[in-house]
Amino acid sequence: MKERPMLSRAIVESRTVPPSKMRRRLAWVAAGGISVAALLGPSIGSTFATSVNPISHEGNIEVCPTEYTTIFVPGPFVAGSSGGTANGVTVAVSYSGSGTTIAFTATGGLVYIAYVKGGDAYNEYNYTPSGVSSDSGLVAPLNGGRQLPVVSHSVYCVTPSNTQTTTSTETTGT
Repeated sequence: MKERPMLSRAIVESRTVPPSKMRRRLAWVAAGGISVAALLGPSIGSTFATSVNPISHEGNIEVCPTEYTTIFVPGPFVAGSSGGTANGVTVAVSYSGSGTTIAFTATGGLVYIAYVKGGDAYNEYNYTPSGVSSDSGLVAPLNGGRQLPVVSHSVYCVTPSNTQTTTSTETTGT
């Protein structure tokens, strides 16, 4: 008859962890996993604009639908990349240090659609029907390596503000 090797006491004890202790251990592991996901989330492309979620499209975009005025802004490492003006609307653009994230502010009108191009695709940020004067956290879609690409250009679809002032005069009879 073959003798079985005796298991060490540590191995036997590790196999008989009380259920309450096991639940606590699993809770700590889960909490640690959630913390890691929260810390890594922004670095893996889960950053979104502060007011709308993007719609991803393949290809290129350079002009807006005909009901809007187009403001084309080159990427962060090109002259003129700080913004543009058209039809009385100015869009000022700022980039993250790596050139992967955009913030914009519009004056003289509102932005109804913003397109952010990078790599082989672009994201559409649709603010219709009300439009916005600013937003931040805009990015292009993740590239084939699942990384945020540097922005090649952005396009802002704008309409000028209606700033008509009306004055009235009262005439009284004498």
